[in-house]
Amino acid sequence: MPELESWGFRLTVPDDRLNARIIPPESMPDSLTLEALKEYILQKGIVYGLIKDDDLTGLMHSQGPKEEGWLISQGTPSRAGQDAKIIYHFDTEAHKVGTVRESGIIDFKDKGEIQQVKAGDLLAEKVPLGKEIPGKDVFGQMIPVEKARDALLLAGENTKVSEDGLKLSAQTAGQPTLAKDGRISVYPELRIEGDVGLETGHIQFSGHINVRGIIQEGFRVKGGRLTALEINKAEVDIEGDIDIRGGIIGSQVKTNGTIQARYIEASTIRALGDIRVRDEVLHGDIELNGFLSMSSPAGKIISSTISARKGMEAAIIGSDASRPCTLIIGVDSQAKELSEQLALEIENRKKEQEADRKEIETLKRESKNWDGQIAHLAQVQDRGILEQKSLKVQIEELKQKNELTRLSQAEWEYKNLELRIKSAEESLNQLMEQQDQGTETILARQRAIKEQEQAIQGLNDQIEEIKQEAGRENIKPFVKVQQVIHTGTVIKGKQAALIINADSKRVQFMERPVTVTDESGQQGTRWEIAMADW
Repeated sequence: MPELESWGFRLTVPDDRLNARIIPPESMPDSLTLEALKEYILQKGIVYGLIKDDDLTGLMHSQGPKEEGWLISQGTPSRAGQDAKIIYHFDTEAHKVGTVRESGIIDFKDKGEIQQVKAGDLLAEKVPLGKEIPGKDVFGQMIPVEKARDALLLAGENTKVSEDGLKLSAQTAGQPTLAKDGRISVYPELRIEGDVGLETGHIQFSGHINVRGIIQEGFRVKGGRLTALEINKAEVDIEGDIDIRGGIIGSQVKTNGTIQARYIEASTIRALGDIRVRDEVLHGDIELNGFLSMSSPAGKIISSTISARKGMEAAIIGSDASRPCTLIIGVDSQAKELSEQLALEIENRKKEQEADRKEIETLKRESKNWDGQIAHLAQVQDRGILEQKSLKVQIEELKQKNELTRLSQAEWEYKNLELRIKSAEESLNQLMEQQDQGTETILARQRAIKEQEQAIQGLNDQIEEIKQEAGRENIKPFVKVQQVIHTGTVIKGKQAALIINADSKRVQFMERPVTVTDESGQQGTRWEIAMADW
């Protein structure tokens, strides 16, 4: 009310709006009432966390210092949540560059021991998220708080998540791996001492495939992880990492992990992880979600089209005599394809669910029909038993009377009735067995529907995780050239492109926004591929 302010009352609220205080005047007016003070507070918009009337009355009559004022309302502060996290109980760095010796020198040939686990070993566990709690200020407005992010334990080959979703264990002995999409798998090893060729045929193995020789032309290899000397005009589809001691030549290679090779030539490569090549990429068609690096000081990329989401680095890009390279950075070429694959799998599982539901409905209809037949046969059996009892009494009476003709007729009817009862019993048992089998099938299909529902939820979670990962990652992809990039090379980002018009040495390229002003003076933003020395 205006008169309270004219008397010298002031209401203060800090920037966080979590409390409100009334600063009273030095001399308290005699006409001040509780109702007037409450109306003044309400007019100021203070509606939440108010003190009780008795406490407010006590403040009005208090004789204490007034500089700090009367605390008349307190809000509820928001409480930040705690992101869920995954604790791994194995070394998730599958490919180490080498082993650091006591001298400090890195032995690049020694990658360390290959990890092994046993069936039942705990591989990872989830610490659940702590739910965030929004607050409320003294004006009754919600105080927002950043939502805690969940994390999922994703089971791959030969692993299983506990029912509560908090632990993931190995189901077989082998080597544990963490894929780029977060799935944890355990792969046993298949060792091939020579080449993959006519002696071995195509290879399909869910574990680690260790090829001491070459994967020869025309052969296919599909598995969990691959180590080989060379891939020569072959097809390779690997869930985990690929480690090639020599080169990848004229081949089609796909992996959800990383790739290491000495060189890549005339090959189509798709990878979710990083690619590390020592010497040269020549005539390559490569897409990866990670970073492509050339480990040799003279590593070259020649006549290739490469899309690397996190960027790439090489000593030399292009040449005077070769077809120019096209280099694409920042584009997630794999996530869309992976999401589409997961969506297709969801659709297939839903079709399987629908087929199971239709079978359940058919079995339920048959079960109702069986119920009617069983009831009828049971009645036939009951009536037959009653007739048997009546005939048995009649036969005894006829024996006593020595009426042989009627006795013979009664005995024949008794045997005929016995056959009918037995036939009804056999039919009844057969129907009941069919009904039991139908019930078991219904329960099995119901379990399958529930399992499919859980699988579909897991696939949807993976799709959501892909979307969230794309939004979370604040990557700044770049193309880094250690020596020279040649004229004609095309560099593309999400929004912009650049054609190199002159050989440039020791440069780096990044996509960035630039503020521009048009003829009318209006400012806007455009994107460009910027070049800088390093």
